Amino acid sequence: MLVLPTSVKKTAAGILSKRGSILINAFLALVLAKQDLIPQLLSPTRFTQDIQTKSIHSHNDYWRKVPLLTALAVGCTSTEADLWLIDGTLFVGHTRKSLTSARTFQSLYLDPIMEIINMQNPNSTYVQTDQAANGVFDTEPHQTLQLLVDYKTNGTLLHPAVIAALAPFRDRGLLTTYSSATNTTTWGPLTVIGTGHTPLPLVLAQEPRDVFYDTPLGLVDQASYGPEVAPLASGSFKDLVGGPILSLAVFESLEKKVMTQVQAAHDKGFKVRYWDTPAWPIFQRDRVWQLLLNAGVDFLNADDVDAAAAF
Repeated sequence: MLVLPTSVKKTAAGILSKRGSILINAFLALVLAKQDLIPQLLSPTRFTQDIQTKSIHSHNDYWRKVPLLTALAVGCTSTEADLWLIDGTLFVGHTRKSLTSARTFQSLYLDPIMEIINMQNPNSTYVQTDQAANGVFDTEPHQTLQLLVDYKTNGTLLHPAVIAALAPFRDRGLLTTYSSATNTTTWGPLTVIGTGHTPLPLVLAQEPRDVFYDTPLGLVDQASYGPEVAPLASGSFKDLVGGPILSLAVFESLEKKVMTQVQAAHDKGFKVRYWDTPAWPIFQRDRVWQLLLNAGVDFLNADDVDAAAAF
């Protein structure tokens, strides 16, 4: 039986419905009294509850005051870490001068992601042993989190280090994986995609594959592979499309160009992301975002994730 503190009972007295359920009345009383929630009422997977997932990519995510969690809090389903392999450690940062001993791939991304997945998959007598693991979002447990890893140092050396760092996820079956033996992709809570200096030959050589490739959007017609290698195609909006958008005629012209590029990528099974979109003036940014959404782009690349989430 749940026992409410006396102060909570007094605060809620007179406004709670006698016909209401004990659970609802108890919760309402706690809210009204601004008290902590009763432990027995809390969902074990509450860490990301009430978060609506959105097809937003958190660009340069590591610049945020709280990397990863800021993006997840607004529902971003894609995030990004720039990786530098130095003396056997994977550091995260935009340039070498921004690196510190505390800002590693392990500390900023892998450890927090694993901790969230653990919270979303509590040990319980109600869970069937053959159930697939939940992802990071409580509202959409089957939604994968896309993690772009931008290789900043020599990809030939860095790629094996990334594969090794992902071993705890691999051992638990938490990574999206492609098997050439069965020609099937099994989606997991975490999908890792290499960009930047990621070497395509090493991506192709991994079997089964759980580190994928970000294919150049402007070269999708030359790609001899599909989403089993590259689930994503990315390109510079500035280089591939142009701008600025100063009139309706320009908007419609650029929209047609983007639609053509997006359709070419989709025809090969690639999802699409444009980077290097304008951040300012705000009206230009918003026009480009609207254009991209109209054209069917799969991920809205955003530096201001709060603005993108509210768009």
